[in-house]
Amino acid sequence: MSVDIASTTAADAIDHVTITDTGSGSQTIELLTDAKAGARKFAITVAGWRGNYGSATKVYTLNDIALEAGTSLVAGMNDGGKELWVHNPGNATTFTLELYAGAVSQPVVTKSNVTLEPKRIFRITPSDWEAAKMSNAVVYLDVFDATTGHLVKQVKL
Repeated sequence: MSVDIASTTAADAIDHVTITDTGSGSQTIELLTDAKAGARKFAITVAGWRGNYGSATKVYTLNDIALEAGTSLVAGMNDGGKELWVHNPGNATTFTLELYAGAVSQPVVTKSNVTLEPKRIFRITPSDWEAAKMSNAVVYLDVFDATTGHLVKQVKL
């Protein structure tokens, strides 16, 4: 798994990034924003692949995701990057989702105004990761209760 996080400028902001289970197939990343920095917009890119197959990289970018000061967001991948999990313990927020398949420089799929409800866990899963078929793929957003883990709803983006 590879991660890139960028944000709008905030003087003296110290955000914390924690990666768990490094070297395993179950890595997660947690971003905790500086409590004194104010609300900011972030771009979070998470890439995954299975084994040594970098050419089959699956990339998710969450662009313009607004996070309040002192908020955390947790993300992780399953199944060689076929699905992205996001835990939003904070307030509701929206973002633009971009999906990249393999070594392409432009997103194969873009979905605007994706909403992360407060205190929920989300699984983002495209129906197909083959670059030639992705433009017609359905992207599912499964919403889970963060306390019970039960599926609340499934949305087609």
